[in-house]
Amino acid sequence: MEKKFQEAGKTQRYEKIKTLTNKVDKALWFLESYGLKPSSLKLTTVSGEPVKQLDLADKDDETRRSMDLEKMKAILFILDKFKISDQAYHEIVRKTEDLPRLHSIVRLREKTNSTFEIYRTTGNIPGAYVSLKSELENCFKTFETLPSETIKIKISGDGTRVTRISNFIVLSFSIISETAKLSADEQTVLAIVKTSESYENLSSSLHPVFSEINELYHSGSIENNENIYKIQLFFGGHMKFLQICLGIGSSTGEYACVWCKVSKFDRGDISKPWNFYLAPDMKRSISETTVLSRSSKKGYGVKHTLCSLLNQNTVSQMNFIYL
Repeated sequence: MEKKFQEAGKTQRYEKIKTLTNKVDKALWFLESYGLKPSSLKLTTVSGEPVKQLDLADKDDETRRSMDLEKMKAILFILDKFKISDQAYHEIVRKTEDLPRLHSIVRLREKTNSTFEIYRTTGNIPGAYVSLKSELENCFKTFETLPSETIKIKISGDGTRVTRISNFIVLSFSIISETAKLSADEQTVLAIVKTSESYENLSSSLHPVFSEINELYHSGSIENNENIYKIQLFFGGHMKFLQICLGIGSSTGEYACVWCKVSKFDRGDISKPWNFYLAPDMKRSISETTVLSRSSKKGYGVKHTLCSLLNQNTVSQMNFIYL
């Protein structure tokens, strides 16, 4: 025999109230013939205990489900924002009557997570990344019209020290246009890694991200809604980050510039012609940097191989932006 309302626990009363609301709404259908509509129903138990007022407003089942879903999304946002555990939420639900059950919140969280392609970074360094191609497709949907010419994409990287012992590396991208302000709102995060800025950490943890960037750079185009668009990639960041990605030594080294091969001892030499440092052989190229990194006798400040940032065999000119 089904328990009476006053005998049911708080975890069961919420479902009973929902069932009663639907049944009462259907039972009072005849009131419309009198030109009336029920708006609410106030109930008490046999012992006189007040029961939550039933809302009988003109809402169909679809509207009720939509309202419940929005309520659960708001609760899920609060749980994630303030890092409230499932066990703590379950204890709160037991003390209330109008909060969704924990299993409904868990099911909504799993469904929401399934819509995002989030991957764990490689190696033993904690971090996560998303697919550049997928995120670009999502960005294209926000544009009313995509440019018919080349789409310019700027990829940025930076290291951030959050606490005394905690460091993060953030990799993001934005689409460059005449109207873009390149503000934080227009940046899309590609990867977040909890580690310090070093060549070893970057090359091991962000290898899948750099590989996808390399693939896009090599193809020079991307397909969206059966249309193929030409793309041009730029890579930006502060000097230390660019040097790490290029496998070059620190800023205090003799050859610290990421664009040229001029020694720091020759920067103030005015005895040479004005265009001496603009000669093609004074500029760095990815092909030469790759050869130097594999040589036993490294030169021009090259210490490591590139972090698979761009195609290393066919590209002779790099598009880097120093922030």
